[in-house]
Amino acid sequence: MNAQHITDFNSDNMDDIIFVRSVEKPRAPKPGGNRLTKRAQPNDISAQAVSPSPTKHAKPSGTSAQAASQAPAFKQKPGSNGFQATTPNAYPKVPQSEQQETEEEESFLVETRKALEQALGKEALKAHEKLLAKEKESTEQYIVDLEAAVKQQYGTPVVHEILIQDQIAILKVRAEGHDESARTEIKLLRESNTKLAEDKATLGHCARLITDENIVLKRQHEGASAEIQILHEHNATLAEENTALMRNVKLLEDEQGTSKAKQQKEAARAEIEKVRNYNTKLIDEKATLVRRIELLSDEHGNLRAEISALTQDLRDQKKLFKQNMYEFDGEMKDVALKSKNFRQKLERRNDKLIKKNTILSRKVVELETDNSTELLDARQRIQELQVQVGKLEQGFRQRGKQLTELSRDSVSKEKIKMQKKAVIEAKNRLQTRMLGMFKNYRDLFRKNAALLDKLVSVADVERLGKERKAYRQEMKLLKGQPLEELYEFKHQV
Repeated sequence: MNAQHITDFNSDNMDDIIFVRSVEKPRAPKPGGNRLTKRAQPNDISAQAVSPSPTKHAKPSGTSAQAASQAPAFKQKPGSNGFQATTPNAYPKVPQSEQQETEEEESFLVETRKALEQALGKEALKAHEKLLAKEKESTEQYIVDLEAAVKQQYGTPVVHEILIQDQIAILKVRAEGHDESARTEIKLLRESNTKLAEDKATLGHCARLITDENIVLKRQHEGASAEIQILHEHNATLAEENTALMRNVKLLEDEQGTSKAKQQKEAARAEIEKVRNYNTKLIDEKATLVRRIELLSDEHGNLRAEISALTQDLRDQKKLFKQNMYEFDGEMKDVALKSKNFRQKLERRNDKLIKKNTILSRKVVELETDNSTELLDARQRIQELQVQVGKLEQGFRQRGKQLTELSRDSVSKEKIKMQKKAVIEAKNRLQTRMLGMFKNYRDLFRKNAALLDKLVSVADVERLGKERKAYRQEMKLLKGQPLEELYEFKHQV
């Protein structure tokens, strides 16, 4: 405010009041409102004081002005009929109750300062204090300018008490407004901190779920590698059987040069072709398993990359939040908008993670269906092997008959014994082969059951609700039969 906004007061319309410019030391603000008060200094008390007249609305005369310049200044005490003499060298006495209040205020201010430093940070608090100090200096300068303007207008530092009270009330309202804004800012910052902590907890839960899925994928990878090892061993046994069959074919060619031997040779070649086709099929299955393992490893790497990206994004958001904390004065709306956008971004991230989790569960279901198809293929292989065993038994019987016929002609008993031993060895090999297939089926059944249990537990964690019953029924259908209930196991040779 400038001096031109001050209303002019005539001596006819105002009481005879002593106007003293009081300059006090700045006191600490109270919690209810920051009251700006000053203590009186003896050097600032004006030498020209006007004594109160016995009647109101009386004009000061020249004689009274001269007497006032020589006599000491008197100030009327409220609530009494007398007057109190105030000399220029007198200091205002502070009662003990006010001293106790100031000590309590100082302790309260120390505690509030510590709390604000923990909530906002030292730099932000210092910046806010600098702003308050600047506002205080501006108010003091405004009071000085006001007194100077009044002094220029009246020649003495005369200010009406009502005008001073109005200005003090305005300053109180401003201080209370600053306190309320600081409280709202602290409240908003605390709410944003709690929301960030909740978002961090949700991200940690998502990361734990992803690590559990990675463990399941690792176990699947180990199971697939074990199956590949079993297939390698199976290929080795098939190669040994092929060599044994070739030896038998050579023996038959040496013993019999007739058309029957040629037919047997063709049958053996057909069996060799079947075995080769079976080997190629096993190689293709091995290649598909390797590709599946590579895909699982790629998905594992993608999940790790997403986790690292999420953590980096969280760190970046924290850095941005800290930078905004230093510039929070007058920008709380922007901070609220940024926190809202960050929360929406995290919600979108969480939705994406949930979608990816559902996609992974679908992929696991597809893998389970693939496992069920592998079980069906294993059953078909067992049936084919049983058919081959029957054919081989028929061939062995025919060979026994042929051997008996040949023995009647001119075949020795030792050759017949050798052929019988070869037949028994072939039968034992087939039995070992069947046992290996049954063992593989048992391992696959156990892994499938463990995988289904994991999927049911994941569904319980995700809280699917009504869809959980249908999901469990589908899991039961995908479980399959144990080895002891299979037709091939019951009717094995």
